[in-house]
Amino acid sequence: MRMIPVLDIKQGKVVRGIAGRRREYLPIVSRLTPSAEPVGVSMDMKSVLGVDHFYLADLDAIEGAPPSVDLYQTLSQHGIRLWVDAGIIDEIHLSEVDHPSVAGWVIGLETLASVDALSRLMEQFGADRIIFSLDLKQGVPLARSAYWKGWSAAQIGERVLALGVRQLIILDLSCVGMDSGWGGGDHLAEWSSRYPAVDFFVAGGVRDIADLKAASSMGAAGALVASALHDGKIGPTDLAPFASVDS
Repeated sequence: MRMIPVLDIKQGKVVRGIAGRRREYLPIVSRLTPSAEPVGVSMDMKSVLGVDHFYLADLDAIEGAPPSVDLYQTLSQHGIRLWVDAGIIDEIHLSEVDHPSVAGWVIGLETLASVDALSRLMEQFGADRIIFSLDLKQGVPLARSAYWKGWSAAQIGERVLALGVRQLIILDLSCVGMDSGWGGGDHLAEWSSRYPAVDFFVAGGVRDIADLKAASSMGAAGALVASALHDGKIGPTDLAPFASVDS
């Protein structure tokens, strides 16, 4: 199982997520690093935790600003392997910002235009490089496009899995930073048993090693983690089974 640290980036700083209320996000205070600068934070986390694969949420881009491609490139040059959510809408949008420094593009439901757009993204950029994020808030799909109106989380998951998505994140923003445990367990248990070739990841609210073990027992290939790492609730000695990207 993989443990992937999260870098939430806002106005050039690594910030702490709070239930998706982005206006309240402030620069992190962490036991792992004295820095809130993306390079400093990622290098300190890499050194302490022994990980080099990070999920980067470019929060300004998700809200409509240009993606921070220079930052992605800089982190890549420091040996950081990135999955990036930059608020991608469709294949035209991604073609404007795609860069080889990004190992995988996270396509979030929050900004995705449609199922057809996801299909074209996979075809153009490769299914191995596209990670779909089922963005929820209190279990309800979180999407800006009117296309998704009336869809349930289960319907969306089934539809994108039928496209051949190979990596899928279940992210409930209401759980982020709340020390409440991750959401979407029912979806994870069902889909992981029916789609064994797909790598499923839980995100938002992971509290401790027990949460990681629970996710693994339900079929998760990995988890995205932030607050529990910075608060010291998951430490270096806990991570031997989870730290490697290839484990």
